[in-house]
Order: sequence, then C-alpha cells, then structure tokens
Amino acid sequence: MQKKKILVVSLVVCAVVTLVFLSLPKKGVTATNTGWKVMVSNDLGIHCTCPDSSLISILPPANTLRAQVFNGSEIVTDPAKIRVEYSVPFADQLMTDPQYLTYLDNANKMYPTQEGWAKVSRTNPVSIVGTPLKSGKFVSKPEHNMWVAELIPVFPPKQPAGGEGTFKDAFGDIRQAFPKVTVTVKDAVTGAVLAQNTNTTTPVAFANCCTCHREIYKDKFGQYPANPLDSFRQTMLAPHDLKHNTDLLKLTQAGIPVRCSRCHMDPAVGGKTPGYPLSLYPAAAGLRLPIPAKTMTLSMALHQGHNLKNEFHTRYAALGFKESCEACHPGKETVGCMRGLHVNMTTASGKKLDFNCSDCHGDLNMRFATGQLLDPWSYRTLPRCSNCHKSNIGEWTNAQIEKYGKIQFGGAYLNSRGHADNKILCTSCHGSPHAEIPSKISWENIFYSTFNGGKAAPLGKCYGCHTDAGYSGWGRPPHGMSDNLAP
Repeated sequence: MQKKKILVVSLVVCAVVTLVFLSLPKKGVTATNTGWKVMVSNDLGIHCTCPDSSLISILPPANTLRAQVFNGSEIVTDPAKIRVEYSVPFADQLMTDPQYLTYLDNANKMYPTQEGWAKVSRTNPVSIVGTPLKSGKFVSKPEHNMWVAELIPVFPPKQPAGGEGTFKDAFGDIRQAFPKVTVTVKDAVTGAVLAQNTNTTTPVAFANCCTCHREIYKDKFGQYPANPLDSFRQTMLAPHDLKHNTDLLKLTQAGIPVRCSRCHMDPAVGGKTPGYPLSLYPAAAGLRLPIPAKTMTLSMALHQGHNLKNEFHTRYAALGFKESCEACHPGKETVGCMRGLHVNMTTASGKKLDFNCSDCHGDLNMRFATGQLLDPWSYRTLPRCSNCHKSNIGEWTNAQIEKYGKIQFGGAYLNSRGHADNKILCTSCHGSPHAEIPSKISWENIFYSTFNGGKAAPLGKCYGCHTDAGYSGWGRPPHGMSDNLAP
C-alpha cells in the first residue's frame, strides 16, 4: 500500500513539473556585442537565363544567395539556434508572366525527373533542384561558416515604368534586372525576427542573343521575324544542324526544347553531358541526335563559335560596344551587370575607374591560348584580385582552396575567406562579384552604408561587429587596398 502511495505522489509531482515546464516562456538566443546582422551576397554578378524556354535554353532561372549571420562578432550557423529564410515579393507577378511560365512548362523536358532533377510545374514552381520560388529556407553550411539558398528560380519581373536597373527584352517588355528579395533571420525557438535585409539583390537578366540574331534573320529574309524565336530557329538551330549533321530543329518540332548543356559540359548545371537518350526522349526516335562533346565545353562552344565569325566582330563594333563581351553578356553598357567599384569609384588621386571585361578576364584570344574555356567557372582559370592588387590581401591560392575545401564553382574571390580565423567570406564585406561596393545600383549599397557611417563602401570599420574598434591592432580589417574608401 505504501508503495502505491509513493508511486501516485511521484506521478503527480512529475505531472506538475511537466505542466510548469510547458507553461514557461520559450527561451531563445541572446544578442551580444553589437547585435544581430545578416550579410548576404550573390554568387554571380548577374545570372543569365532565357526569355523563353519553349525552344532553347542555355541556363534555367537559378539564383544562389550566400548569407553569413553574426551575433556581435560571432558567426552563427547552428540550425538549433536560428533559421534563415528568404521571400520573393514579386513571385506572384512571375506566376502571371507568359515568358516565365514557359520555364515551368518545359523545365522537365530539359531536366527530366528520371535524372534526379526536381519536379517543376505551374503548381510546383521550384528550381531544377527543388528550391521554391515564393519563399524558402537557407541551408546551413557550417564547414564554410555560411547559409545557402541554392538556385532560387527568379526571373526578371516586368517594370513598365522603367527606372534604375531596368532593360528592354526581345519581346518589348521593360524588366528589372536587379529585383529585391527579403532575407530574414529568426530565432529557431521563439520565431522572433533577429535580423533582416530587405535590399538583397537577385540579379537576373537575359543574354543579348537577339541583338544580333534578329539582324541576321533580317539580312536573310528581308524583314525582322514576327516572333523573336524564329530568328533562333533559322540562324542558330538550322546552321547547327547543317554544320554538325544533327536534327535539333526537328527535335524542337517534336516538342523537345534544346538544352545546350545536354551535350556541352557546363559546371553551372552540374557538368554532366547526358545527351538525348531515347529512353527519356522517345519522340526523338529516328532523328540525328547530337553526341555529347567530350572536350567542347559550353563556354568553349559559344565563345569559339562566335569568335570565328567575322560577321560577329563587325556587328558588335557597329553596335557601338567597346568590346565583344557586351554583344552577348548583359554587361555595363546594356543591362549593367558590371556595376561595382571598378566602374563606379573615384580613387584618392581623383581617377575615375572605368574597367572593361577584358581588363580582368583578358580578351578571347588570350583565353583560348591559355585554355581557360576548357575549364570554365573555375578558380583555376578565372581572374584573381591579386593580379592587380597587392598579394597579401587574403585571397586564397589554388592550393589553399583545394586544401581547405572549395566552397562552390567559381573564382578565388568566391572561394576565399579571411579575418576571424578565415571565417568571413570576401563577398560578405566587399559585395558580390561584378557588384563590389560601391555599386551603381543604389539599393545594393544600403546595408554597407548602415555600417559605414552612411558611406557606400566595403565594410571597413571594426565597430560594425566589435565593441572595441581597436582590438585588432589595425583599427580596420587587415588589408590596406580599400583604405581610401573607408569613411
């Protein structure tokens, strides 16, 4: 009997303790030093996609954001403490955009689910790896001290009124190339908002293919095509079929859009060249299908194919571009991809910087001669900051990148870290590639101005994160190449 009483009392005590525990308020993380902040950058200056995916696609909509979250000077990557989310305010607008819908309707024809790609549709608007369009969560990458939202399927939204950051597409629509999304850091326990950046850019535009191909169509047929896609049928696919003994034009007539990277290796979409197996494309039976190229990367095919044509060089010169890159890439003279300090800064001596693409990347002849296009999107072949700046700025060598872990495809700038025992991404303080602060796009400077006393400059003061501005011995981050920018 005594044992039963003890058992009952014990159960009652446990129940009371449990109820008290459940009734206690949830306790989240505590802010320290200068509080919470989130530094967000993009992995490219601008992402190119195609305005219509029903015929041909070089790249799908895919925008990757990298975030570093700080509580004071502490980098936080623990999902048990915080969660990092993004939201796309123009997502609903894209869902009524006929051009964007061609991506949703045709994505799995180019990226079949049987190969492991995500199911994409109008009822499931996600990227080819399953990242949602409207909102989603960043994934923690503690080994790189960051959070990543990979391949968000954003598209340049229409902005008929024009204004800063807009361009006119092949269909006559005015679009925004630097649309803003919101990145929010929340307490994983309480859901309280700890930090938020409402000016995060997801830069995306269209390649300038129509600039020349519409003109070539006009030269051949005496008038511009009624549908811009006809210029690609007649001046891109048909010549490819004739030269390489393929039936790409018939492939599209069978309802299968051409995805260039199915035959030409492209690290931006995984680097695989699966070709067109009939098991996935039974409608292609009887057609002369292209054979995956073993050495002809997509970068090499596109650059070499254009560079060998005299017509290409005369056309871009006639259009007034300073160099050939601008004829295809959404550069500084068209959309404005190249918008960072290299074209938007006056040095301490009063010199206005006005770089061209080739000042860093080299011209095509040099890139061919050095084999850069055989190994595209790589830290081994892309330009380095140290090519011009002093060598002790913290940029990692190839050996360091390979030893400590490559973060992603791309150059040394994207794969380097420094400060705080090599934990801080270069892009967190300096901005995204081609958009190094100060940027010509005003809203890309807002976050940096907040921590720089109102000046658009790379993060250059210790008090942005630390309570003791002189703790380091420098009083500023330990490399002097940006001294003339610091407020």
